[in-house]
Amino acid sequence: MKKLKKLTLLITAAVLAMSCALGSLSLFVSAAQNASSSYTAFGNLPGIVDIGDEITLPAALNALVTDPFGKTVTVTAHKFTPALVGYYSIDFYGPDNFVYKGYKINVTATDAQLTVAFNGADIPSYADIGASFTLPAASMVVYDDDGELDVDATDEANADFTISVKITDPNGASVTITDFSATQTLAVKGTYFVRYIAALSGTTVKLTKDFTVKVQEGFEDKEKPVLSVLNVPTEGNYNVKVTLPKATATDNFDENVKITVKVTNPDGTEVKTVNDDDPKALVLGTDAVKFDNDKTMSFYPWATDTSAATGTYKVTYTANDDVYKSGEPQNKVVSSFDIIVSDKKAPTIEIEDNVIPTSWAGSVIAIDPLNPTDTDGKQLSGEDA
Repeated sequence: MKKLKKLTLLITAAVLAMSCALGSLSLFVSAAQNASSSYTAFGNLPGIVDIGDEITLPAALNALVTDPFGKTVTVTAHKFTPALVGYYSIDFYGPDNFVYKGYKINVTATDAQLTVAFNGADIPSYADIGASFTLPAASMVVYDDDGELDVDATDEANADFTISVKITDPNGASVTITDFSATQTLAVKGTYFVRYIAALSGTTVKLTKDFTVKVQEGFEDKEKPVLSVLNVPTEGNYNVKVTLPKATATDNFDENVKITVKVTNPDGTEVKTVNDDDPKALVLGTDAVKFDNDKTMSFYPWATDTSAATGTYKVTYTANDDVYKSGEPQNKVVSSFDIIVSDKKAPTIEIEDNVIPTSWAGSVIAIDPLNPTDTDGKQLSGEDA
């Protein structure tokens, strides 16, 4: 009996090791101590989870859970939520005091990214004492494996994260801000530190983005930034995606020049969004495309009327530094390009090879091989037959 138990534990350990390597575990325990021991499955556990995801343990087994620092985790109703990144260890206690030790769940950080509008370009790099600015908006985004925006995951991330901004002045005094619309005044000479903080609810996970503002007495900047745009397409096809290149800009003071992109239809209105989840059934939206000079740089030349969608599309790149007056940028540079769009794409016809036609082009004539005749009833013979 002892040898059987020992063998059973060895088999269990091997299964545990293999399951951890594969990323999931099928839990089972011995239900009988005899030569033909049977096993009862209690379900699967994940090998990898995101931090903050609730984990449900098999109700038929008792479990001891420890976090990456070896501290015991409270399990309530066979559930717990990891609040730290790293490996959680789980020991299960089955019937007859069988112990399954060393199973681990790898808890990883979220796939969500903290993004600040225009990469925080509205936060000045240099400013005069007494200058003011408005904090750019921030949000969470999630991209799929193809680099496309995952709308559902993005919405979930924005519900799970709370975003705030901590501003520390040159004297070390700090203030935390959640109302981004409030105007921030730079009243002290020196360097301000601006930190965006995205905190994941119920965890210790925090994502940050940092910016600095150097405040100088009598600061002045009259030089425009240098804007560079290469390889903008000159032609396009109706209803076929056009992808624009990203622009770059440098400035004598501003370390993070703001670049905006705008595309207008032949009628002068901004191009609209298109849902292309199904390439064979595109859906034209009503909102203008918000180009970000990063991930979102594509559009479809499209309108409900083909003639209205063909013609000249105007692409405008604008770069401006931190110098504003009465809300308007003073050092602004613009580069414009034309894309000629026409309807050159041939229609696509799909044929299912394994479908038998219901009708045929032409007629079918049945000929009696023993008495062949032509269409006029004339007897066929020799090579004619």
